[in-house]
Amino acid sequence: MNQETTKKNVFASMAESFDKIHSSIEHSTPVYLQSLSNLQQEYLAAWKNMMCSNITLQQEYAEKIGLSTKPMEETTQIIQKMTEEMLKGFKIQSEFIQTWLDTSKQNIYRINENSTTFTEVNKKFINSLTSVYDFKK
Repeated sequence: MNQETTKKNVFASMAESFDKIHSSIEHSTPVYLQSLSNLQQEYLAAWKNMMCSNITLQQEYAEKIGLSTKPMEETTQIIQKMTEEMLKGFKIQSEFIQTWLDTSKQNIYRINENSTTFTEVNKKFINSLTSVYDFKK
């Protein structure tokens, strides 16, 4: 669109501006997604390092003060049960998030699909309205 057309038509100017904004967002989205993914990986690595260091530190401390680290059978069972329940929770959370994302994608697809229909209905309404009245007086 050239500048002459833009100056003559506010809608052409709006469309051109929107195209620029849309293009900018479209180009920056992959960068944001990659940055978010990198942040998540860094967080998981830091969390793992912190937990492993903490476990090692506690083990060394227990050994230095002569504390027995041999667990009772019940303690081992509790740890295993907690781990199983946490893994079940993570799985349910993951399934929930995936379902939410899929549903959101479908809803946005429907909105996109319906906006075309909505525009066509509005266009027919405007044509009907303008055919009854002469607005160019």
